[in-house]
Amino acid sequence: MTGGGPHEFKELFEQCLAQAGLTTQSLHREMLRRTGYDLPENTIDSWRRPHSTTGEPSLPGESKVQVLAQWLCGLEQVTVTEEELLAAWRSDKAARAARRAGDAVPADPSQVRLARGEHFEGIIDATIYLHMDSLLGRVDHRLRELLNNGHPIPTYYAYLTHHGYLNWVRLTEDHRYTYYRSSVELCEANATDIAGEIVRAVGHADVDYVALGPGTGQKDRAIVSSLVAADPTGGPRCYYPYDINPAMIVHAIQTVLSGDLEDRVHVKGIIAPFDSLGLFSYVYKDRAAPNVIALLGNTLGNMSDDCGFLETLFSNGMWPGDVLLLEVRCHVDRDAVRAPGIGEELKKRFNFGPLEILGAAYDDHRDFITIRRERSRSVIPNTVTTVTRCEQVRCGGKTWHDVRLAYVHEYAEDDLDQLVTEVGFTILRKFERGVRTADQERVVLLYVLQKG
Repeated sequence: MTGGGPHEFKELFEQCLAQAGLTTQSLHREMLRRTGYDLPENTIDSWRRPHSTTGEPSLPGESKVQVLAQWLCGLEQVTVTEEELLAAWRSDKAARAARRAGDAVPADPSQVRLARGEHFEGIIDATIYLHMDSLLGRVDHRLRELLNNGHPIPTYYAYLTHHGYLNWVRLTEDHRYTYYRSSVELCEANATDIAGEIVRAVGHADVDYVALGPGTGQKDRAIVSSLVAADPTGGPRCYYPYDINPAMIVHAIQTVLSGDLEDRVHVKGIIAPFDSLGLFSYVYKDRAAPNVIALLGNTLGNMSDDCGFLETLFSNGMWPGDVLLLEVRCHVDRDAVRAPGIGEELKKRFNFGPLEILGAAYDDHRDFITIRRERSRSVIPNTVTTVTRCEQVRCGGKTWHDVRLAYVHEYAEDDLDQLVTEVGFTILRKFERGVRTADQERVVLLYVLQKG
């Protein structure tokens, strides 16, 4: 048995798989066949590989690990006992909780503040332009790696190019994209109350606003405008649009600064993938003012490792006292096989966008694209995931099969409440827009959370 390091569960789990002669795929298949328990392959895979940001694998939930340990450790060839595997899981879980608790102690601000012209651990105060041809050359290589290994394509690849940006703008203008309409209406209708909750939480309205994926900037403008109105005589506050595509940032800035906000808001865009959040967070941690982090538009629900990103954001992206605005979808029906309003042509084209970087033509692949709802594609319990797939992709003399283009997670509210609390957030308030009946739940939910 291995020692008590942070990956003890992973190491014992790998030992069990090796002794049983199982892979991620065969474990999923055998557990489903022998026990009826559906443990998705991508969930198993998240326990075996470090997350690109946290450097740690995910941990299964308590109910999953109990079912897994009972069946896997009961196999004749496996020498690891059920008690050893559960003890390793408890040890890892406790260690991560302790690290999160330790993060509540503020770091020395003099070691992390970035004034103009200063640098900190490789971050410099500058605007850097990377030639797009060079950037896309690396993206092309990475995309082929993902396709060759059968991995899903991260959502941000859909936004990389100017073509991807235009796909997104067209999608937001499509009246059939009802989720986007409801999302904007939720923020605009409740902006004053959202700003009031932020002011009550931090004690004043002198806050900076960080938009992780600002989109068109409509929701940011509504909330930033209300924060400015809450302190009409205060000084300028900073708006940090954080996105992979410069065109998206420019679009959001133009929206937010339109009208009377130009003199009240300073802007510093951050062009980087969310995988680099731990590093680039020092850009927006520059000022002493608390930060409001906005993760709107169900951005969390587009991530294959949604739980891991939320933990990273808490640990590395926020100071104690900072506020997180988290917008998600609540699922309509866990047993539905198709999500309503999501099969439009523009949505398919948008999700196909990353493959166009490789030279694949959408019109040649339209009939191979499917959009179906599946269960348990997230480690967060009772999540339903809409998965966009392309049955086969032919490009440059090569063919890939069953390419996963996009995930859209829809959550069960009670389970998401429990998760954000376990991560360490305090739920201050929730806003919602949608319809709840005895037999239907279709809700856009916006959490106002605070890091203690």
